Amino acid sequence: MAVADLELVFVDDGSTDGSLERLHSFADDRPGTIVTTIPNSGWPGRPRNIGLDLARGEYVFFADHDDEFFPEALERMYAVGRRDAADVVCPKLVTEGMHTPFWELAGRNLTDGDLVDDQLLIWRMTHKLFRRDFLLEHAIRFPEGPAPLEDHLFMAPLLPRAQSISLVADYPCYRWVLRNDGTNNSQDLFRAPGYWENFRTSLHLFDEGAGPGRVADAGLAWAAGRMLHPVRPKGYLALDPAARVEAVAPIAALAQDEIPARVDHLVPVLKRLRVQALRSDDLTTFDRLQEMVAALDVQVHLDHAVWSAGALHLSATATLSWPDDLEVTITRSGARAALDLSRWTTSVAPHAELTASDLGRLELTVRHRTSGVEWPLPRDEDRPDVEAPQGARLAAGWSGVIDPWNGLFGQCLDDGVWDVLVRAQFLGESRVHRLVVAEVPRETGTRSADGRRAARAAVTQRGTLAVRVFAPASERPVASATRWDGESLQLSFAEPFAVEAQLVAQVRGSDEAVTTPVRGGAATCTVTLPTTEPGDIVDFWVEVPGEERVRVVHEVRSGVPYQHPYAVYRTQHGSLSVRHDAPAAPATAAGGLRRQARSLARRLRPGR
Repeated sequence: MAVADLELVFVDDGSTDGSLERLHSFADDRPGTIVTTIPNSGWPGRPRNIGLDLARGEYVFFADHDDEFFPEALERMYAVGRRDAADVVCPKLVTEGMHTPFWELAGRNLTDGDLVDDQLLIWRMTHKLFRRDFLLEHAIRFPEGPAPLEDHLFMAPLLPRAQSISLVADYPCYRWVLRNDGTNNSQDLFRAPGYWENFRTSLHLFDEGAGPGRVADAGLAWAAGRMLHPVRPKGYLALDPAARVEAVAPIAALAQDEIPARVDHLVPVLKRLRVQALRSDDLTTFDRLQEMVAALDVQVHLDHAVWSAGALHLSATATLSWPDDLEVTITRSGARAALDLSRWTTSVAPHAELTASDLGRLELTVRHRTSGVEWPLPRDEDRPDVEAPQGARLAAGWSGVIDPWNGLFGQCLDDGVWDVLVRAQFLGESRVHRLVVAEVPRETGTRSADGRRAARAAVTQRGTLAVRVFAPASERPVASATRWDGESLQLSFAEPFAVEAQLVAQVRGSDEAVTTPVRGGAATCTVTLPTTEPGDIVDFWVEVPGEERVRVVHEVRSGVPYQHPYAVYRTQHGSLSVRHDAPAAPATAAGGLRRQARSLARRLRPGR
């Protein structure tokens, strides 16, 4: 897709901050750009509908003003849409301000995905590429005016009618910026007037499009879990009793009116039990289940971590437990397992059967600390999840690799810090956090096949595992800080050394030098200077076997370090040097003559 094939439609929603003028200025220099303005509507629906009416492209993408595209996003999505004749193309989503959502869709590219089997029902956001004629054919529009859950109302009739849905998982496409400053419309929308009415309407729209059957039932099962989001346990339990009743009342009404018992077996067990309690108006049991969810404790242990064949091989085990005073146990009957609530006085069934997914699943991923891009990791096929043992414990295992140069989709990891994340799910409840470890693997790391980049594992200040990918210091050694340690000079480097190297301090114009070994993984080095005379200058180089010497760059961050009579400075070419200061002007001239004579004598040595 060439740039000329891209049409940009900007709909200014009655702005008063000069945005419209800036848009017109941009459009003047950009063919294929349409700018229009409307009276302020206060919500995304009307501007999006206006934009859809103005668009003439084959596919349309609805982008929020504060979100971002990755460089090849539209080109890649469009190519997939054309290839698959897709009505909808879902992008790989990256977020700021929260963990990556809809992670169930991150593991593989999809062509003609199934709404149920491929879990495409879970993603109700409209940040997707849509075939424009498909939207027009089915008269799919956004609600206009203040309309909480406008994305749900748009996607509900659309999803069951789409004949082909594709997914791009191998390239980050769209960064959804979720700010924590209270300026996002998506925060606390469930308190807005009309939220729960629109939620109910979206269920009806989906059901109308799907018709009776597995798709409609899967949609109701998704809704059963989704409607519990506004009463997440910890926040809910912090409310006083009256506030709890107020918060849960519209959810109980939905459970009673819209979620039939026939779909209960499709809902994860702890969500299922809470919906059943609300369906029976049993708020005592609901509160007790909320306490159980809040008390779930997931412990993850790193069993194995070793660098081998250029990759970091990891094995981990996650164990779920809860306090004994909850009076809940797990019972087994052959291959079947259930939560035993028989010690409770409750309206829900005393034995709640566990599905296969309830028993537990563990996954490790890597997420870039700056960009927020998260990648799944290749998982070994020879280690299944740990079988749930007897008693109030569940466990799951994971074994796989972090290959910085060849990931699950064949991609290399970008430079920077990649945190290793834990994604554990038990009883339908998810936990996402960084992997806590006691120590880093003893091996220093690995280098790419061309030797230009390196990766190493590290334990962060928070005690979690991370992998850092970088250009080794031997490629472009940058001294980020210098200080004197007595008569020795200590250098700190912006990036650690990936391999064993030699740091050479050499008198300029001379063979006199001191070589200091630097171990792989080190980011500091203490150097003793060679013998010098006033006026001499010492330059610093890095040598790696089989490679050319590289000058050390001096990144000046503070004043010039000084240790009489030596001064550290940055040359006009940006490299690091140390000058042996001459004592006084007359002596400087004499020192200069002595230095020139000494240099000449060296050049005249036999064999040179």
